[in-house]
Amino acid sequence: MAVLRIGAFARRASVTIKTLRYYERAGVFRPTYVDPHSGYRYYETDQLATLRELRLLRELGCSVANLRTWIAGHRDSDCRTALLLHLRKTICHRLDEDLKSLRAIDHWIQQVASSEVASCHGTPTQRSIPDIPAYTLRDRAGMANTAVYKMFEAAERAVARQHARAARQPFLLLHGEDYCDRNAEVEVCIPIHSAALAAVGGRIVEGTRRAACLGFSGSYNRAPFVFQAIKRWMRLSGACTAGPLREAYVRFGADQRGYQLPKRFIASTVAEYRTELQIPFA
Repeated sequence: MAVLRIGAFARRASVTIKTLRYYERAGVFRPTYVDPHSGYRYYETDQLATLRELRLLRELGCSVANLRTWIAGHRDSDCRTALLLHLRKTICHRLDEDLKSLRAIDHWIQQVASSEVASCHGTPTQRSIPDIPAYTLRDRAGMANTAVYKMFEAAERAVARQHARAARQPFLLLHGEDYCDRNAEVEVCIPIHSAALAAVGGRIVEGTRRAACLGFSGSYNRAPFVFQAIKRWMRLSGACTAGPLREAYVRFGADQRGYQLPKRFIASTVAEYRTELQIPFA
């Protein structure tokens, strides 16, 4: 059996000499031999496994007294099993307490997030969005120019020709992670009757179980700021995006040339516009 002096043994065990001396004074881990003349301490290499056990037990929360019990019971499996069961019970209790603390912190984070968002834009609401039969047009178009408006006008006329329009607000899907003003990949969606899907060439726009929704009034120029407010609320709440952003138009302006919309949809001025951003999340 190889014998090492304390310095070499400490290096092999990846501990400090101070740690070995502390364990020796505590009566937990002693050298195999101490030279009575020089005071040099010697350890056998097979003690490395024992020291690894002690360090692991210490990391798991054992006290020095527990370590003495472990060493004393090296031939008593019942003694060591009892110690491990006690350690397991202690860790489970600590885990329960930590989970309670984590839930309290999560609740606090949501309160802070809601109050910060509400101070500027209001608080997002959470709700489900159903599947919607719709006629859609998808293209790359700048969010801030007239391209999207023209796409909606064309879509409304196409649906009107088939007499397929459902009395629901139109909406837009933004296929991308950010609300960008230029060259955004967008999909305008006009709700239609389910029976008209084949005739119009529409599709079912999938809903979502949970979406963070926040509305605003007035110009669409406010949309990027509301988008960032929702994203901040989601980030502080630990939520992540689970689908394309929806921009739903509750009240809006429209030419109504070649089609007719319910009066409750139409705003006569920009100040009367009402829009809601909806971000699916998990």
